[in-house]
Amino acid sequence: MIKAHDAEADHHGSEGSGSQPRLYTTRQLGRLVGMHPNTIKGFLKEGWLHEPCRTPGGHRRFDETHVAAILGRYRTLHEPPSPPPKPPEAPPTPEELEARRFIRARLLEFIAAREKRAAARRPR
Repeated sequence: MIKAHDAEADHHGSEGSGSQPRLYTTRQLGRLVGMHPNTIKGFLKEGWLHEPCRTPGGHRRFDETHVAAILGRYRTLHEPPSPPPKPPEAPPTPEELEARRFIRARLLEFIAAREKRAAARRPR
């Protein structure tokens, strides 16, 4: 857990000694993820983010887990929904089968008549 005095030492979001995680102010986090600082505060209020550590002066300091949580939630909220799965096709009813047979028979008659007319026009 990050202690508040660690956050105060890193209050500008600069890299620490290498062992310290990078910390961000509310404004810096907002710029980093492309959101207004009030949106970040709203996420905290709604419980979408865990409470960050605070400086001795009470200022919030966010770490990379907050960045990841915001970006993950933002992607989830803004991804287009996947289309609903197609229902399984029901087998054709007897009426549909009869209609298909009728259409097929009429098409075959039409094709046969067309071929007959085409054959009659061909020179022998």
